[in-house]
Amino acid sequence: MIAALVRLPMQRLARSRRSWVSIGGWVVFSLLAAWWAKRGGADGPASATLLGVYATFALPLLTFGLVGAVARGDSLMAAGRPLVTFGAPGALVAFAHSGVAMASSALAAGLLCVLVAAMGHG
Repeated sequence: MIAALVRLPMQRLARSRRSWVSIGGWVVFSLLAAWWAKRGGADGPASATLLGVYATFALPLLTFGLVGAVARGDSLMAAGRPLVTFGAPGALVAFAHSGVAMASSALAAGLLCVLVAAMGHG
């Protein structure tokens, strides 16, 4: 039953054009900041980028964009209402939406952190 409940937020995340633009924008911004720090000759460009631009701006706004895509810009209760009207328990719907938001945010944040660190060290 969890697989059926997870399908809706996953499809919202995958099909939302607004979320892909937001995610892509923060990825490009982070990578450009790492490249700029490396090119500028900063002491420890990877750590400067990770602590400066990535942790301060890109990570919170990337996560905000992903959670907004899962919740389709509404609250979790409003996002899960279609599943609840078909008889799914509200607690499981909220758990599925929260799990997808947390897992996608953690995966995207980890991958972007690795890319920024590799670009800074590279």
